[in-house]
Amino acid sequence: MNFRIGDIMEETRKVKGAISLELTFNEPYFSKRGIGDEESIKKYEIPFEKLKPIERKLLIAAKNAMENAYNPYSHFYVGAAVLTRGGKIIVGANSENASYGNTLCAERTALFAANAQGHRDIIALATIARGEDFDTEVPSAPCGLCRQAIIEFAQISNQNIEVIFSNSKMTRIAVIKIKDLLPFAFGPGDLNIDLSKLRR
Repeated sequence: MNFRIGDIMEETRKVKGAISLELTFNEPYFSKRGIGDEESIKKYEIPFEKLKPIERKLLIAAKNAMENAYNPYSHFYVGAAVLTRGGKIIVGANSENASYGNTLCAERTALFAANAQGHRDIIALATIARGEDFDTEVPSAPCGLCRQAIIEFAQISNQNIEVIFSNSKMTRIAVIKIKDLLPFAFGPGDLNIDLSKLRR
């Protein structure tokens, strides 16, 4: 029998004091169309015209910032914009580095720029992406590192941050809360820190 990586989930269980390994077959991560999460994204989709005016403004700010991406290696453009409780919009774009691990995503550059300007009270974040010579079809969600960074600000501001992510032409837009985008998240609250001292 041939096994493929991704087809097997390993489960351990204790049997008479010994550990046995059971192999269970699961559905592949990627669908035949090659997009793993398209079906799950659909339930969060909202047409551009049905977004609130401030959400539209935030997404447009992210789209404008996208063109400032520094991406000589991936040639992938990402823009982000965060909204503070006071109504200020602060933008970011992905910034790559010859030492690849030193690259920063657009979402984190926007969050860190907000912090540098004295804002940790983030209530929403929008992000949008495109390729150098192609448009994205499915909304591009924040990566795992960015989700973790958003959680940090969510816990500090005591706000379940709204995350808006779009495809290149803004014909497909998803809106979701960060606690749904990264459930069971670890954050500063788990370290028994007084979060009120971190708020600005």
